[in-house]
Amino acid sequence: MWEVTQCLNQVYHVLSRYAHGHKEDVVIEERFHPANQRAGLVALMKVQDKWNKRVVWKEVKSGQEHKK
Repeated sequence: MWEVTQCLNQVYHVLSRYAHGHKEDVVIEERFHPANQRAGLVALMKVQDKWNKRVVWKEVKSGQEHKK
């Protein structure tokens, strides 16, 4: 259980950097997040897709171009 709590704290920290003061979509780029962290971020973002005031996001994998 400790590992899950620790991972959620990291995911919250990463997502909060996007949320405060940014008006652009959240972009989860493969080159900036290790696979396990990226999986957690994507899972959390997919859950919040069903919320009324969801955050717009996308995942960018290696070889894909990130367009603003």
